[in-house]
Amino acid sequence: METTAVPMDLPAAIPLVIGVTGHRDLVESEVPAARERVREFLASLRDRWPRTPLIVASQLAEGADLLVAEEAHALGLELVFLQPLPIADYRAQFSGPEELARFDELRAVSRVVDLTNGEAAADRDTLYAVAGDFLARYCYILLALWDGKPSASPGGTAAVVNYRLASKGGARPATDELRDLALGEADNSLVYHILVSRDRRNGEPTNGHKPLSAGYLHEFAGGRSTLQESMPEEYLHVLERTEEFNGVAKHATAGALADERAPFVGAPPAVRRCARLIALADHLATLYRRRLTRITAWTYGIGAVMGCAFVLYSKIPAMWGLIYVFFGAALTTIALSRYAEYRGWHRDHLEYRALCEGLRVQFYLRIAGVRDEGRLHTGDESFLRRQDPELDWIRNAMRAVDFEMHDAGRDGISGGIEHAIETWVGSLDPVKARGSGQLGYFWHAGEQRRHMIALTERTGAVTLVFGLAAAAVLCFVPVLHTGYLKTPLVVTMGLLPLAAGLLEAWLQKSAAKELARQYGYMYRLFDEARSQLQGDVADDRRRSVLYSLGRAALAEHATWVLLNRDRKLRHLPSH
Repeated sequence: METTAVPMDLPAAIPLVIGVTGHRDLVESEVPAARERVREFLASLRDRWPRTPLIVASQLAEGADLLVAEEAHALGLELVFLQPLPIADYRAQFSGPEELARFDELRAVSRVVDLTNGEAAADRDTLYAVAGDFLARYCYILLALWDGKPSASPGGTAAVVNYRLASKGGARPATDELRDLALGEADNSLVYHILVSRDRRNGEPTNGHKPLSAGYLHEFAGGRSTLQESMPEEYLHVLERTEEFNGVAKHATAGALADERAPFVGAPPAVRRCARLIALADHLATLYRRRLTRITAWTYGIGAVMGCAFVLYSKIPAMWGLIYVFFGAALTTIALSRYAEYRGWHRDHLEYRALCEGLRVQFYLRIAGVRDEGRLHTGDESFLRRQDPELDWIRNAMRAVDFEMHDAGRDGISGGIEHAIETWVGSLDPVKARGSGQLGYFWHAGEQRRHMIALTERTGAVTLVFGLAAAAVLCFVPVLHTGYLKTPLVVTMGLLPLAAGLLEAWLQKSAAKELARQYGYMYRLFDEARSQLQGDVADDRRRSVLYSLGRAALAEHATWVLLNRDRKLRHLPSH
């Protein structure tokens, strides 16, 4: 699979990929109205989600494909040409010089993804089926200019729609390789259907639909189709979260990309764009983690003040005014937690971190040319697949970026394996406490959590000893006639458990023990992978190790998201 890129000054953002399929033999009298429908549809997406770049991908076939590509180009959208046949054979498919000129003009301004891999067009039906399934697999919205009727052609419009709606009863292509490309999930089955007539006998649309009716398709091809004007809510949520991320990323400081390094000199623009996107997601996840940590620290600190005020108020009658401090601190903790919840910092931290790590794994597997059973590995097929529908936007982002990463080529980028090993897997020198990549990160993060746990446990032990000592002294107060010590000792016995409880609650809230175990596991995983990648190891073996490492890393990141998703900041009602 080879690509050629047309330079476009697109931002580092998650794109919305719109696939196009349609008939070659449109009725001439319907073409102006069809153009208007297409223009309105594309413009509505662009206007509703202005921060999300739109990419229009098609085979630039005669008829509907060229029509949509011309309208998309007029709106300033990026075009991608999915080349299904060797270019000489494909150009011979056009009916005349005028249509061929339109194709050449649009191809010149498109990014080209060659799906033939240099193979001869011996079985054109299979090659068209491959291209159609690729289109259905990677787009988020499939725009179909289709009469609604089934067809026996494996690469025709009806087949592409069927591939797209496979999870709702449609048929996948017949070969095992193509079946592997299927997501098999309803989060990738959105079709916008514009009914068109065909310039042939009995070419009117199916089921009594009027020509140029349009809407989102909710049944599989060949059955009774139901068109709805509005996009389903679950798909709207995906695009809204994508737009929200792109908006935040657009306003991120320039420092977010200060450490960005293009993976290689001369790397394709789309690959560099993906590297910038990963850096932005990492920056934003870190930013929201710091905000959440600060406000959590403030909440627990004010909770400590609240607890101290209550203990002193209950034990020392003269300090009755501390009840106002208690109420003020309680209201402040509630306000802080509600503010953080309103701003969505907990959600954004978790989801942006999951996005960053998912993209990171997918990026390095792509540039290394890692394959899964003969095909390029795509992490979005398994990452967060069934855990939570609200996280579907992350999988869609991975799918869109994976589409972009086809610029890395079928075998990855030259030197990609070495770059993945050094930059992603990394290295570690425990003696000097220095490391790089994920290996260094998990070692340092695990050490920090273990030190935090040890400090908390020591503090708890100290408070227990002092509390018992205070209780022992209190037992002898009547005998020693030291009544003046009673109040300080009682107050101490109330404050020490409070301090220990707050520290334990902090550990519980930050999931320090669980994270320490997870970081330890990930460190051992990357350390074992590093040992297997060292020395004179064949490329196939190294790719196999990277593939296994990537799958394990995606599984652990998904576990991390689910572990922390319910640990939202709340006020401290009992402290």
